[in-house]
Amino acid sequence: MYYDPKDIPSEWRMWLRKQREEPPTDEEMQQNTVKQAALKSRVAALEETERLRRLRQQAVGSPDQHVGPQPDVARFLQQMRTSKTGGAPAGAAGERQDQRAADGSPASPSPSSDFKPETWQPGS
Repeated sequence: MYYDPKDIPSEWRMWLRKQREEPPTDEEMQQNTVKQAALKSRVAALEETERLRRLRQQAVGSPDQHVGPQPDVARFLQQMRTSKTGGAPAGAAGERQDQRAADGSPASPSPSSDFKPETWQPGS
């Protein structure tokens, strides 16, 4: 049998999970039903108002006032590169890598091929 938790009102779920001392009363359940209906009607009214406002703006051709300036992605990426390199300008790190490639040296230092780690001995 399929069980949907939304089938049981939240007040009863709280009581069953011992999150409240007393079971919900009939009056409390009726009050919550009235509150939910009022909330749904207010939401519907707000959605209709917003829909009409957007239609008026489209008809007039004015831009949406709630839309702010778009973020500058290039500047953000530059700041992220700067913070990763420890405060150096973003171009400096790229220039250093280009110089290493031109010199023929590896881009990142690697351990020598003859390195062998020591074995770990407990208590040493």
